Amino acid sequence: MSCEEVRVHAYFSVKDESKLLPAAKQVVDSTQKEEGCLYFQLYKEVVLPDQQQSNNGKGEKTGPAGSKDDSSQFIRYAMIETWTSQKRLDAHSHTDHVAAFRETQKYNGLADVRVYTPVVW
Repeated sequence: MSCEEVRVHAYFSVKDESKLLPAAKQVVDSTQKEEGCLYFQLYKEVVLPDQQQSNNGKGEKTGPAGSKDDSSQFIRYAMIETWTSQKRLDAHSHTDHVAAFRETQKYNGLADVRVYTPVVW
């Protein structure tokens, strides 16, 4: 990964995957054709047996890695992306297909988008 590359991990906790999957396919297919997109793929979370929901001792349910779980009906996904530069990521964020995806998911759950750059040694 060059110093300019940008990696995105966009986490989604969705209520209805039948609303997510067709919209995600459209945004993935369109995004993979964009200039500057090195990698863009949707992943579904795999919950291992030792990561099953438990009580954290405070009466709160927790999910994987002790994260607070607001609702057990959410299904978790992640879009993992790599871009040649922040400029290309910014351009992607303003495309029609991203706007359409956001609109379809507006009431379908929660999103947590995190952007990373390489550590320069």
